[in-house]
Amino acid sequence: MEYIVYITDECRSEAKSHDCTDALEKAARDVECNQSISNFDPFPTPYFVKKKFGSKQGRLVAAQEIINISGIEYSVIKFLSVLIRGDREYDDFQCKAIDNGDKFLRRVKPEELRKFVEEKIVKDPPPKKKPLSEEENSFLFSSNTTYSLENEALIYESDDWIKAINGKSYTNYFSPICDAVSDLANGMNADKHCIDIKSLSGHNIVFFADREKNYIFLIGLYSIEENIDEIVEQWKKRQETTEVARLARRSYPQYLIADPDLWFDIEKDSQSNFALSGEEITVLKSTTEQKPFPLFINGRAGSGKSTILQYVFAEYFFRYLSYSDAMSPPAYFTYNSELLKQAKKFIFSLLKTNSNFAAQQKNEIDDDDLKQKLDESFHELRKYLLSIVDDDNHFLQNNYVNYSMFIELWHDKFNTDKIAQKEYPADISWHVIRTYIKGISPDDYLEPEEYIGLEEDQKTVSLELYKKIYETVWKWYKELKDDKKLWDDQDLVRHVIEIELVTPRFSGIFCDESQDFTRIEMEVIYRLSIFSDRDIPLHYVSRIPFVFAGDELQTLNPTGFRWDAITALFTEKFILSVYPDSARTPKLNFKELKNNYRSTQNIVNFCNALQLFRANRFNIPNLLPQVPWENTEGPGIARFQPKSAIFWEGIKQKTDTVFIIPCNEGDEIEWIRDDPELSTNIPFSDGKTPDYTVLSANSAKGLEFARVAVWKFGGKFGLDKLINQAENEDWAQLLPLQYHINKTYVAVSRAKSKLYILDDDTGVSNIWRVTKDGDLINSYLSGINKTKKKWGLDNLGFYYTEGSLSDFSDNVSDNQEETAKNLMGNGLVSKQSYFLRQAARIYSNLQNSQ
Repeated sequence: MEYIVYITDECRSEAKSHDCTDALEKAARDVECNQSISNFDPFPTPYFVKKKFGSKQGRLVAAQEIINISGIEYSVIKFLSVLIRGDREYDDFQCKAIDNGDKFLRRVKPEELRKFVEEKIVKDPPPKKKPLSEEENSFLFSSNTTYSLENEALIYESDDWIKAINGKSYTNYFSPICDAVSDLANGMNADKHCIDIKSLSGHNIVFFADREKNYIFLIGLYSIEENIDEIVEQWKKRQETTEVARLARRSYPQYLIADPDLWFDIEKDSQSNFALSGEEITVLKSTTEQKPFPLFINGRAGSGKSTILQYVFAEYFFRYLSYSDAMSPPAYFTYNSELLKQAKKFIFSLLKTNSNFAAQQKNEIDDDDLKQKLDESFHELRKYLLSIVDDDNHFLQNNYVNYSMFIELWHDKFNTDKIAQKEYPADISWHVIRTYIKGISPDDYLEPEEYIGLEEDQKTVSLELYKKIYETVWKWYKELKDDKKLWDDQDLVRHVIEIELVTPRFSGIFCDESQDFTRIEMEVIYRLSIFSDRDIPLHYVSRIPFVFAGDELQTLNPTGFRWDAITALFTEKFILSVYPDSARTPKLNFKELKNNYRSTQNIVNFCNALQLFRANRFNIPNLLPQVPWENTEGPGIARFQPKSAIFWEGIKQKTDTVFIIPCNEGDEIEWIRDDPELSTNIPFSDGKTPDYTVLSANSAKGLEFARVAVWKFGGKFGLDKLINQAENEDWAQLLPLQYHINKTYVAVSRAKSKLYILDDDTGVSNIWRVTKDGDLINSYLSGINKTKKKWGLDNLGFYYTEGSLSDFSDNVSDNQEETAKNLMGNGLVSKQSYFLRQAARIYSNLQNSQ
């Protein structure tokens, strides 16, 4: 559908009077030549506006209409008016566009518009967007890989197996163990439960198998001195009452054993899990339906959302390999560099070993060639945008401002300003600047009078507060940036859009941790799709691969991310820009994941209690409890006083414990030294590295650990207002509390098996009692179940107990090598020495212990 621009006489006259006729003509040429309205911002329907218009802070008001000429539809962009910001007419339209905009629409006479279009397509037809090539068409409509639980023989592993094979006794015997497992899989015998390991006399693999259900369950590795019959009998009893998949810590298809190197990698990685659950397969199957995209995957911590994203990406990357000479690859974006590395490794393994891909592969691809092609697809968004910037001196790394740096700058400026600290602290200021002032439109900054014009459900602060932040914090921050040549992510995004460095490049768009992206960052990502620059028939729109995975409740830095805002942006910028008739707009594929595959029942239910509170306190009625996938309750959750001698004595025996503290990323060392208990009990042997692993919630995000101590998350200033709701609350004042709950949730959900809560009585009163106080919980259940019963005590089931020495006598697996590997990966990618020193300390301790 071609764009045609129609300019009303009144609009031309206004442009002339404001000395912006050239800007008006250029705007018309840009729309018709580029066949795009991406430079316009949506306004209340049916209007949209072009900002940064002319030299007098003008705004070009437009509307869109479909005209059918001889059976062919044309999208007519009607330039209605040029308004100058600050004028009365502009203010009236800004505040009440629907009420005051009709006079602009009446400037267009239907018969004149139709005549104009008829003459235009004969005398000066608009250029057509490039049509889909044969390869692009085939790429979109190729048949999908079929995933199921039935067509693959599966190997399950118990926690005991994973612990044993990573222990000292077996680390040098992976090859004979792999051979034994391969022999076992090829000659599956349901009557046997034990097999010898060649080259390792006196040791056995204990298992049970089911030929009919096509699986093998690896129970463990045991010496001949142990009572094998008793071990098998215990597992048989568990199998009788529990689905086998829920007994397993890990599962993968049998064909992975054919690649010993890959199998070794799997065994060394406690987080790897290649088999899909029924829930995950259901989401994957939705991508094979008639209208699969755009796909939005929402899931809490440990839900498997990244795994699904990676499977779908692997499907489209595999398609691309067949057309790599004729089209570009799909792109996988995230802001988390370690997750990016893990995803690339997982997808490489998937493409090399999955039988569904192997069966379709015509020509085997060399490993190095495959890795090189994957490198072209995987990008950390900030680094990708920096790679296309034409001026390296404009964005020096040392001048980059992240959330932590902004907080430091804010405190340097406003530390003695009691009004600022009370009314617009650093986190609220960052939220407003990043989300609204700089994050709504790439063309201009959102001034207070324009904030009024936003849809009501988009506003999270009052107009009065917005004005204060705009006039005080924003003007100071902008002047500081200009003076010292500082920059942040929004500056980078706005720059690449303003000078048109973003060009359509990728055949698919896949985004992990989508909650880390703001609106204009999403707009950049959308523009990178080659299909944003193609003539797309309406029924093709739902075939174009756009997939976003995330969880708005894990937003740690204030980005203003909301799923409904992202889906609205996608509809405005992609679907409605192609077909503005909302009645024909394709539906979005939104999938919510309910299972948690990471943690024990006790930890999942504890996290659910925190989520139940969040749902009531911040009015999130659609928030659902997670369902624990693991069959076992696991050890109890213990709460200790920070000064508890019992805790500090017990923790000496559990040196694999990871402390998560409520500081900003990069502030860990300073926070430890300022905390009286941590500074006393966690020494710095080398003066720079704490003797325990200590991370902020931001640093721990995306990782998981067997044993976690969550430290003083109830002690944040102002948390006394969290549970005790005040009358006539300003919603903006709740923002810091929401982000703190996000951090708290991320912290507790990192634990797989054991969770310690460290807080004094005030901290418990401020936050943790929402997981234990029966009266509060019942009131929350009553509130959330007013319309539809979704929650019950069975979702909450277990609350923390006061800690004792028995909380250090569990048999939770200690896998410090895995923790060290993750920390080293984070350090290498992020270039932060703190992570590398932490990893080096763990490796050194492991070497000394051996």
